[in-house]
Amino acid sequence: MNFLFTPPPDDPSALADLPPSDLARLERLGVFADRGSGYMKLLSTRPRSVGFGMTDSPVGQLAWTAEKFQEWSGARDLPEEAIDRNALLADVTLYWLTRTAISSSYIYYDNAAGMPTAATPPPPLPPVPGPFGVAVYPHDLAQPIRSLAEREFPALVHWSEHDRGGHFAPLEAPDLFVDDLRTFLRAVRSA
Repeated sequence: MNFLFTPPPDDPSALADLPPSDLARLERLGVFADRGSGYMKLLSTRPRSVGFGMTDSPVGQLAWTAEKFQEWSGARDLPEEAIDRNALLADVTLYWLTRTAISSSYIYYDNAAGMPTAATPPPPLPPVPGPFGVAVYPHDLAQPIRSLAEREFPALVHWSEHDRGGHFAPLEAPDLFVDDLRTFLRAVRSA
């Protein structure tokens, strides 16, 4: 999985041994929470409001999607710097033709209590029942901290850090994504 949240634990002393690179990841998570998570709050409370705008207008759908592709990838100015324009347009077209902007947003609404933007701290996640792997991409919204992830997910068997890619890694860096999946599966099969 990518985009794994590893929020700081309630006990501040647990942060004392974190290296500066991990503290920077926590700071980045705070910036995301303050300035980048508005979409999550909106979709977890009012998915239909924004969904109707996207369903009613192909320009609205394109604007919403292109913004996410640009901000959550390695792009500087335009999303197609990181993600092929045809892939972006295919994604937007699928949502538009199937009129699924609203239904696809319900993942946020249905899981609002577990979102990082919830009014009260989300409940702990249930244990992962099988082997678990994490891929960290430098341009993803938030970057997990391995020591915190290992505490929360004892079934963690694979961890990789990549030098490129973001939230949409299969579109941005398919070679890294596929190699990572293969490496994870080899590790699981040999265990």
